[in-house]
Amino acid sequence: MNRKAEILYKLGESLAAGMYEDENASIAERYGRGLRRYFEHAGPPPENGLLYPTLKQNIWRLSVCHVRFHYSYSFHIDADGLRRAGEERLDDPFEKELLERIIGELTFFRSSLIAPRYRIGGNGWTHTVLNYPRILREGLGRYIERVNAMSASPLKKALQDTLKGICSFLKRSPGTIRDEVMNPAADFRSAIRSFNFFFALDAYDSAGRFDDYLGEYYQGEKDASAYLEELFQTMDIHCGWHLLHTSKYPEFTALCLKA
Repeated sequence: MNRKAEILYKLGESLAAGMYEDENASIAERYGRGLRRYFEHAGPPPENGLLYPTLKQNIWRLSVCHVRFHYSYSFHIDADGLRRAGEERLDDPFEKELLERIIGELTFFRSSLIAPRYRIGGNGWTHTVLNYPRILREGLGRYIERVNAMSASPLKKALQDTLKGICSFLKRSPGTIRDEVMNPAADFRSAIRSFNFFFALDAYDSAGRFDDYLGEYYQGEKDASAYLEELFQTMDIHCGWHLLHTSKYPEFTALCLKA
């Protein structure tokens, strides 16, 4: 294994370590491998509510990492924290020197991971809206099939690694969340639980036309308001960006506004 990756694994930095397993790979491949390693090493939290993850559980902070996913910058690096961890846990002067080089490289990648022509505001600060209607309609399993059918490319490899990491995490997660995420939504409960998992993966950025696609599954379930209240509380805790209401399904929209 790459010496830099060994150092980062020693420090518990699985995302960063994955990025250094093959320094000759493309940036997309390295980032995909980093995401895979993060999820493979992350310990799924226990069920603690109607949704999973929920409330204070943060899917991107399941361990004390100084390099972690960030939805706008691709990843965040706490350079000072990583440097302190190295001082405390590395004895070899050469490893400390390599760590300093890693910190410089990751700081550069953070601002230069996106090609200049695609950056917004000079640094790639972006928001995303996942295709939630399609996710709920098809499930993650169908996404995996489509990615596997792509022509060989760095993007395909990066996506495959990312999906393998998510699947590893789901396989070890409690309850029924794996089935709900992997398969098409069958009812309101499976739809909102699947949505919440993907919303957490996207760091609660933008949910898009929320009542349009969730309202399609609402059939007057008596516990629907409890799910919505927990979802909105979780979104507030994690400083979620926004969601939209369009009144396509007026009864469900009213329930959302009340929650």
